[in-house]
Amino acid sequence: MIDPTTRTDPASIDVFVSYSSSDAEGVAPVVEALRQRGCRVWWSEDSLLEGRWDHAVEAAFSSAKRVLALISENVDRANRDYILAEIERARAEEKLIPFVIGEGGRSFAIRGLVALIQSYFFDDFDSIVQSAQFERLIPLIRGPGPEDRDRACVSAKRTPLERIDHWFSCIEQDFGPSGRIHAYALGLAFAIFENGPFSEVEALGNELASMLKGLELGEPELTDTQFPRRSSPLLRRMECELREIEHPVQRLNQTVVSFIDRERASSFVRFAWTEFGGRRPILRSWLASLVSQASSERQMRVGFTIGLLAQAAYIEVFEQIIRPWLQGEDAALRSVADIALSVAAFEPAVARNLERTIKDWAISGSTADKKAAVRLACGFTGARITGSAIATLRHTTQDSNSELRADLLRAIEQGLRDLLQSHGGDADTSLFNLHGLVGEITDWITDDLGEGNKHARNPTSGAIALFLFLIILRNLPLAATQRVKGRLSLDELMQHQKSAKRIARVFNIALARHRIDGIPTRDLATTMARRWIEIVRKARSRGKDDALTYERRQALLAFARALYATAPGQNDRDRVLFMFDSVLTPDDLVEHVNEEEPYHETHQLS
Repeated sequence: MIDPTTRTDPASIDVFVSYSSSDAEGVAPVVEALRQRGCRVWWSEDSLLEGRWDHAVEAAFSSAKRVLALISENVDRANRDYILAEIERARAEEKLIPFVIGEGGRSFAIRGLVALIQSYFFDDFDSIVQSAQFERLIPLIRGPGPEDRDRACVSAKRTPLERIDHWFSCIEQDFGPSGRIHAYALGLAFAIFENGPFSEVEALGNELASMLKGLELGEPELTDTQFPRRSSPLLRRMECELREIEHPVQRLNQTVVSFIDRERASSFVRFAWTEFGGRRPILRSWLASLVSQASSERQMRVGFTIGLLAQAAYIEVFEQIIRPWLQGEDAALRSVADIALSVAAFEPAVARNLERTIKDWAISGSTADKKAAVRLACGFTGARITGSAIATLRHTTQDSNSELRADLLRAIEQGLRDLLQSHGGDADTSLFNLHGLVGEITDWITDDLGEGNKHARNPTSGAIALFLFLIILRNLPLAATQRVKGRLSLDELMQHQKSAKRIARVFNIALARHRIDGIPTRDLATTMARRWIEIVRKARSRGKDDALTYERRQALLAFARALYATAPGQNDRDRVLFMFDSVLTPDDLVEHVNEEEPYHETHQLS
């Protein structure tokens, strides 16, 4: 462990280390290695020793030349608002260096924050200080030394746009018109898909070059004899490098391309958009074609890119790309536009503007506007802008005619299904707070329908909210797999008495009548419950007794007890008993009704 006497004065440091407290043991050797190599390092252990947490953190962060973010699975999974805040601020101040450890960095919030920033990948914490890459990164982490002073001084006189303009001008002057277009197209492809497979990214750049040549030169196949035909001289000219990394799924090595300058990608994307306005129509067509035939990962990268552009030029990007995609019929384009807005919303000014836009669409927009507002409310953007999702849906569904409402219900159903599917396969909670969403919707339902649906204040709005609630439950598994334990499942909701009671009360409202304002609530609710019951019944009949089966049984048991305990009358309780009679006995439910906390029991189903 690091000697306490080596702690660093927060007012004069080279690098601030941001990490999850769960990783402290792995981080300590990295900090020690940095200090041995002459870096003045600050990490939270220094502050703990001094006993002045808030002041020390602020002083260290403000004075640091670089912020080294060690992004592990613990960062993805933990309550890590402070880490997100540090990464977001470091990125805004252009001093972020992301180290991705193992399987870390997969949460949407982290990926959105480090999009188009050169990241460095290590198998685990031990592999960091043992790698040759770490040694090459020391000057970047430490900041420029005396030998770099003259170059740094010259560079400091230029704005980021001037630096990228100088770099690209040096490339352009070596080629004719065709070669210049080709360099622009490849540079943009490398920037958008940095750390992507070289052969694939190069092919995408060649496709854009062909489109631009057809527009500007009248001939898409024109070539420049001076333009490098082989990858080595091309990469040298573009100041890029090839690296071998392991594919995260296939576990095979692949050759990926990235810029040597870690800030080059984001700068070049902005430069390509702002300095070549005449090429925007072709860029939009190229990006749309990429999305329509792309994998989900590539779609995510396009969304990050457009979101980054929207942070810098919100109105232009919104009107020229995002809005047409949102209001179109292509589901992939709509999804990418939603991703782009959620990334753009990391910029507070953009988030405020976006909130106003969505609210205006929901209240007084056209049919296309209202449907777009619903998609955003149910998608990444609605989850990113805290508190806006349910408010948007309530505005949108007020005073809607039957035809529009049917369209909105379909949009809501699809949007929620996509959102749950997007987050159901991992432990990422950076954009989706299931407890919060359920709480807001149940409040909406009880506001408009009242308890038991006997004194409905706004049956139309309440019925839509109830439909929304049933969609969410219908798309949840009974219990999550061990890999994503505790995320997006009925089991997770039933672990908390407040959530369990809310869900049970609303479910009883759905069971109380066959239809509420035209929505077949009882059929929807019973169909969902029977599907869960059948899963448990089949597992029990097969004698299956693994951990996941046990947790599914316990989730269903907790759900049934909560339903029985909150049922408003004897007929309602009898309905619950009848519904679960194939897997539960009356004693399983009745004996726990009067217990103070009936939702934390762990008895097996009969």
